[in-house]
Amino acid sequence: MSEPAVFMRLALEQARHAYAQGEVPVGAVVVLDGRVIATGYNQPIADHDPTAHAEIRALRQAAQLIGNYRLSGCDLYVTLEPCAMCAGAIQHARIRRLFWGAADPKTGACGSVLDLMGEPRLNHHCEARGGVLADESAQLLRAFFAERRRRRAAALAAASVFAPELGRRNLRSPRLILEPIGALHADALWPMFADAEMTRPGRDPVPPSPEWLAAHFGTLERRTTPDGATARLDWALRDPQAGDYAGWVQALAHADGTAVIDVAIAPACRGRALGAEALGVVLEELAGRAGTREVCAVVSAGQAAAIRMLRSLAMQPADAARCPQAHPQPGEQLFWRALAGPGRDG
Repeated sequence: MSEPAVFMRLALEQARHAYAQGEVPVGAVVVLDGRVIATGYNQPIADHDPTAHAEIRALRQAAQLIGNYRLSGCDLYVTLEPCAMCAGAIQHARIRRLFWGAADPKTGACGSVLDLMGEPRLNHHCEARGGVLADESAQLLRAFFAERRRRRAAALAAASVFAPELGRRNLRSPRLILEPIGALHADALWPMFADAEMTRPGRDPVPPSPEWLAAHFGTLERRTTPDGATARLDWALRDPQAGDYAGWVQALAHADGTAVIDVAIAPACRGRALGAEALGVVLEELAGRAGTREVCAVVSAGQAAAIRMLRSLAMQPADAARCPQAHPQPGEQLFWRALAGPGRDG
């Protein structure tokens, strides 16, 4: 695989984070000396910020890391052809090379509508190359907009899909309290989120700072996407006896009755079946307040302990068509199960 394709796949992972949060799935990474130094994905809706495009977020993060608004020597990879705003920022940052995936015939400013990178009257021109993994980038965008149309229709057909308190109250298991994650959890959870052992390569980049984590957790306090079609639910797992945090659990519940779940347990707390215990409580919450009928989870094929945990929750291997929101990658396995809730069969 070529170097541009390798880094574009990382940008696609960022785009999938946007997809999961109901944002248009565009992702970007900044590369310096062959190493990713910053990432970004679309968040204009969550941040109430029209400039929060993937490229802008990645450029800001890279500039903060380097300590200079000039990013000379850096390359930018983005899954969609940049718009005029982002193309201008790329030029101001003095990006060395730009690689983008799918063309944007409506707002693309690198050749589709405008060609700011080739405008001779501008004083900086970076090398620009489009079409890197263009089909994969375009497919993700098409799937997102098709799914959004379907979910909007479902949300309109079923007003008040999610209970108001969904994701906003503590849950309890025999050994844990599940606290809805918010900005105030950033300091307490920073050691775990900054631990490389808690991340999955290509999926969970290590946060750049506690301040970034606090801002990110602040977006989670909204709980649902603006269209009301997806509930983004995150809980911190706390041991009520010791007061320590043992990990976190996440659920993305959709108005169509499907959900994607995930859990991470701190290395010091593994081997105590806390993940299965926490997910069991979350599954009950999803079946009740979220109206979820089926759930799925993605796990790396080599994670035997995680697979055993999912099987203990009666989850079975399934193919990607069973839960398209999960986006399993090569080397990952999808698990699925149906939920029984009030007023449902089986």
